Amino acid sequence: GALFGSMSLYDNIAFPLREHTSKSEREIRAIVLTKAELVGLVDHLAKLPGEVSGGMRKRAGLARALVLEPKIILFDEPDS
Repeated sequence: GALFGSMSLYDNIAFPLREHTSKSEREIRAIVLTKAELVGLVDHLAKLPGEVSGGMRKRAGLARALVLEPKIILFDEPDS
């Protein structure tokens, strides 16, 4: 999904956890860092979406999609 332009990559990735779970900020941080590492964004978490490349925005969106550990992920443009 689209990222929130006014939120850092960290907050964009953390958003589903804050909205749909009762996890503590400590737990959220651990999960966000794990997913960010998985997609190679750990060093860019403080940046806004407009400050990173399109590929990095896509990877942040993927990390956000993964934070709730879904069983299935549907991609509408899997080749782009």
